[in-house]
Amino acid sequence: MLRLDNARSSLLLDTCLAVRAGEVVTVLHDPQHADDAQALGEYAASIGAVPRLVGVPERRLGEKDVSPEAATRLRGSDVLVVVFEPEDACQFWHTRGRMDASADGARVGLLFPPAHWDIEAGDLDLTKALTDRLAELLDAASDAHLTTAAGTDLRMSLAGRTGFSCHSILHERGATATIPDWGDAETSPVEGTATGRIVYDGSVAFIGKVDEPIIVDVVDGAVTSVAGGESAAELRRIFKAEGPTARNIAELGIGTVPRGDITGHKDDKLFGTVHVALGHNVSLGGSVDSPVHLDGVLHDPTLVLDGATVLVDGRLAPWLAEELHRPELASDPAAASAI
Repeated sequence: MLRLDNARSSLLLDTCLAVRAGEVVTVLHDPQHADDAQALGEYAASIGAVPRLVGVPERRLGEKDVSPEAATRLRGSDVLVVVFEPEDACQFWHTRGRMDASADGARVGLLFPPAHWDIEAGDLDLTKALTDRLAELLDAASDAHLTTAAGTDLRMSLAGRTGFSCHSILHERGATATIPDWGDAETSPVEGTATGRIVYDGSVAFIGKVDEPIIVDVVDGAVTSVAGGESAAELRRIFKAEGPTARNIAELGIGTVPRGDITGHKDDKLFGTVHVALGHNVSLGGSVDSPVHLDGVLHDPTLVLDGATVLVDGRLAPWLAEELHRPELASDPAAASAI
């Protein structure tokens, strides 16, 4: 439970979603968040919007979408706020129900508690600018090479794939992301092209913080082996339960929020990390419809797109930091020149 008061509800509905009087604001929630949904509905009504609460049963791993009856109740929304556990909200984003709501023009916000609630519009503007630029670079790239000091060394094709900018300023029709303090630039690698090794040393969705790094070998776009401790064993259990599509290399994403630390829940927004997701990628322009989408987070990545270094040990390459006027996010020039 998030314990939403009027100030927090205003940040969500006024600042992030720009709710206007007369708009239909649908709040999709599970049983654990019924009180938060009620608080959002009451605040929406207080600013002249039309609240509509849609409750669904507790979510289960592999159950991304809601029932057809619940999905029908989402139609006609100007704004849709999803109040689930963070991983469950992420799964719902990768569904036909969410995609239909976005296609209808709804502004869709997945509610995930921030590191702290004293967030101002200027903070969100800075995150948006960084996220937009990184998404442009992903969109333009044909190939990517990702490495980390922990042992990741992964190459993949991005040719023809769209770069998506996900941030918490959702003022346009069809805009969708996590609120109130989210940022990541993401794309889906071309199926069958990712090859190498991933070392997850942060967290993985539905597993949490890793007890020790999960070492994943990848051949022709799919995971072929998993090694490590109990976290690795849990990933193997998920693969066994959810089938071979869960092994697909589904997403390459770059975190852009310079606030917060690894918590084990949706850490893929954090600046200084990259995430490589497994499983479902249809919602990102791919063709693999898996029961799960598992974001796995890597610390201090170096990312090269079409031969140009974009990140160095989790910091912006100097040329990019200068372009964005964000010197505080820059890597050491000496480290960058050594790439």
